[in-house]
Amino acid sequence: MFGPMGRSLDSVTELREQFQPYVLKRDVPLMRDQLSLDQGQVTVVETLVGDYETQFNEASEKAQQAQRDGMMRMFESFMGGNTREKFQQQFEKIQSDLDQMAVEAGGELPPETRRQYFRDQMQKMSEEMAKEREASGAAAETRRIASEMAQGVEKWRREKADMDGKLLENVKAVLRSEEHTSEFQSQFRI
Repeated sequence: MFGPMGRSLDSVTELREQFQPYVLKRDVPLMRDQLSLDQGQVTVVETLVGDYETQFNEASEKAQQAQRDGMMRMFESFMGGNTREKFQQQFEKIQSDLDQMAVEAGGELPPETRRQYFRDQMQKMSEEMAKEREASGAAAETRRIASEMAQGVEKWRREKADMDGKLLENVKAVLRSEEHTSEFQSQFRI
């Protein structure tokens, strides 16, 4: 619906969800009720989920910090050198050009003319910067960082799946009947 922006937001939402635990301690009463667990089973499940939650949160924080560090390195890679100054100079030049165009036109420029000029100038600057970044190796550095981040996300997904799977297998082992096991598998998609 929102094109590339919508896909980006979907990706951000998906990534954020990757850092959420599959089951929380607050889910234990629901599991108790849906699976008709006795008090002994509830105690074991609470312990399993509590241990999982602790392990998950520690690992999740570590993985999230690695992503934040990668984003910072990527930003620094992209905005390194005199990039900020170039942006500032370009914005000042664009404003000066627009002011001059207004004087030459004898009054205020239509908003669409202003927007189109700004877009055109920013496009030119982006193309020039992309060429400079390729020539200097900065673009390759940004791609390397992005690749490391993608590998980190994939590593985290595998680690999360492993933790989730172990928890579910441990909970499944607590269940006493085949009926409970089938109900559990259908509720938690294992």
